[in-house]
Amino acid sequence: MIIYLETREVFLEHVRRNRIEEEVGERLKAIAGRRVSPAEVRAWRNSFQYVSQFLLDPMIPAALGVAIEYQIHNTARRIDLLLSGRSPDDRNAAVIVELKQWETVDATAMDGVVRSVVGGGPRELTHPSYQAWSYSCLLEDFNTAVQEHSIAINPCAYLHNCSDGSGVLADCYQDYLERAPVFLRHHTDELVGFLTRCLQQGDGGETIKRIRDGRARPSRQLAEVFEQMVLGNSEFTLIEEQKVVYERALQFARKLRPGKRMALWDGNGARAVLRDNPVVREQVISECVELHSQLPVANARELGSFIYDGLILQLRSMGPGLLVDRWIRQHCPDLQEAQEQAIASEITNNLGALKPSIRANYPGTVYEASISMNAAYARFGGDLLGKPYLAVPYLSQGYGEKARCLIALALEGGSPAEEPTDRQIIDSWARELGISGWYDWTEQDEQV
Repeated sequence: MIIYLETREVFLEHVRRNRIEEEVGERLKAIAGRRVSPAEVRAWRNSFQYVSQFLLDPMIPAALGVAIEYQIHNTARRIDLLLSGRSPDDRNAAVIVELKQWETVDATAMDGVVRSVVGGGPRELTHPSYQAWSYSCLLEDFNTAVQEHSIAINPCAYLHNCSDGSGVLADCYQDYLERAPVFLRHHTDELVGFLTRCLQQGDGGETIKRIRDGRARPSRQLAEVFEQMVLGNSEFTLIEEQKVVYERALQFARKLRPGKRMALWDGNGARAVLRDNPVVREQVISECVELHSQLPVANARELGSFIYDGLILQLRSMGPGLLVDRWIRQHCPDLQEAQEQAIASEITNNLGALKPSIRANYPGTVYEASISMNAAYARFGGDLLGKPYLAVPYLSQGYGEKARCLIALALEGGSPAEEPTDRQIIDSWARELGISGWYDWTEQDEQV
């Protein structure tokens, strides 16, 4: 859904006549049927005056498409400003511009999270580059028009009230800044340069119309989808509040055992690093080549390697993760609602792996080990949330006892005086699942 879609020239005329906030507000009421708050009106009036300044540059194509408040299919996420035209290589192209009125931004120790003053007080928020990039991922991964017409999506952010970039442009955010550059108050020329590199000609908004009319459909390759469904590892980009909650949870998790080492610490003075077993990896690859004889050998081998890596990642993270979830539940009441949603969603998403069609596409040992870990997570999560019914699909297929055993090993496997270490949990789960020889440990003197 798009609230406002015009060409650059019409948009500039609405701004010149001081009508842009009225145009957007009236269309929002007519299309979405909701009233506009005074805060929204002020934000539009402020932001779009700055937008008009860079769109007035003569280097910007006159017929550029300009969309305001584009709601991404099947989500509540809205792109502030979406511009469209033709790229230098004559492709349909669009630029996402995430607009921020923040005056100051501080860096945090959390990945992709910053701190700014919003709503009268400091808040932890997704970095503007991460936010813009995550929106581009949603369009590229789930919009049929973007996929079928090879539409180039280029994200960026414009902080038109911010002059000090020491926080938002800090080195710790470099990875996200490379994916979606941030432009500050005095970076108008740089922003124009970015836009003209992405959009060389105008298209009257045709590309935006195609995106609007596209359907929601995942574009992931079959092998990757299979891998994520079976192994329970999300490859999809966390969006806004999800990212903040996730990073805050990681911070809390690092305090899980104060004074002790964190993930993969073996408790004996050295960091334990889990490494793959090349022999077992090749065995899994060979089984996948045999199972997927209809695929090119190179693709089947790649799938086998994905499956092996995914299982080891699941083994490495899921058991110790039960301790993290329990600690958050006990000590972080402000995260409980988000935690409930995350756990219930993960359990529900993992259920797809119980389908016979999925089982038939994976080596038996891999499948049974992964499903058993999913069952343990479902049973543990259901009990933690007071929703034991979440584990019923696994119980009905005979995974109840295995799940109970894995949970006990994670939560009760240490001495009576202390919890088991991460390494102890991983090793005990591997023995229970019949995959104890599938990886090796190496020791590092590096302190965590």
